[in-house]
Amino acid sequence: MPTTTLANAAVQLLSTAPRAQDWPALQDRLRTFPKDTRGKHPCDYTLWACQTGGGSAENSIPGLAAIFACMESIRLVDDLLDEDPEGLQHQVGIGTTANLALALQAAAQHVITQASGIQAGREDILASLHSMMLDTAFGQNEELRAAGTEEEYWRVVGLKTPPLFVSALYIGCPLGGCSHAIAQQVSHLGTSLGILIQVSDDLHDVLQDQVTADWHHPTKNLALLFMQLAEYPEKEKFLHRLTHLQSAADLPYLQQQLISSGAISYGCYKLVELYRQGSERAASLPRPFVDPAQALLRSYVQQVGALLTRVGIPLPEDLQ
Repeated sequence: MPTTTLANAAVQLLSTAPRAQDWPALQDRLRTFPKDTRGKHPCDYTLWACQTGGGSAENSIPGLAAIFACMESIRLVDDLLDEDPEGLQHQVGIGTTANLALALQAAAQHVITQASGIQAGREDILASLHSMMLDTAFGQNEELRAAGTEEEYWRVVGLKTPPLFVSALYIGCPLGGCSHAIAQQVSHLGTSLGILIQVSDDLHDVLQDQVTADWHHPTKNLALLFMQLAEYPEKEKFLHRLTHLQSAADLPYLQQQLISSGAISYGCYKLVELYRQGSERAASLPRPFVDPAQALLRSYVQQVGALLTRVGIPLPEDLQ
């Protein structure tokens, strides 16, 4: 994960973007750069790819800055689309939030265009960022009209979630001295990582002690979608309570049903499946990346163990 020194350096780079110094709300957003991501933020994978490819942590700073800015842009748009009760729009307004999302995308491009430490691959890095933002926007738009089936869930997740992780891995490689060809190979791991992280986040979001945005958009969450499509004894009661969910006091019953109905177990099954797919992809990477990639996958999925243990579900053997 990025250290405080790396995080501060990345924020400093982003602060050189035009208008950044004149816009307090943008400065405030830049200061949210994560310093303890526990391997879940796309920035972690930019740093990982740079160092695994032979570069130093300092070489990754322009990439960390760009990926962080893009991630924040995506997050702000997501919060607007989901009408997230914790979203920034409730503090600064919808208009300012939308404008900040645009500004963060521009700041990401500015950093890569202007950074003096990029020795090679600048155009390829910019192309990766452009492709990622376009693909993510398309996926987010497709989610708005998804049909509420499991097939649609996987289609939309595959469209909107992996591009950021694919780009994060790609960008780290040339910053670490790798060729375009190697960067492309390594970036493919981002598809597996992105979907794996999405499913894990789905489980995490419905097992928290507070009402997250997912509860109000059940077709976007794998566990809640399961509860709408599967048959189980208390389905009618569950769906009624889900529709009328108002506070955290309503969660214990709903969460217990997620466990007893098999929704959480189904999510675990999909995690095992995705982990296996990721492992196969990792095995096909250039040799210096194979073992680190396998370790990266294991370290992430093992973090799911604490969450499952908390609700009384043992970690599947494949994920131990």
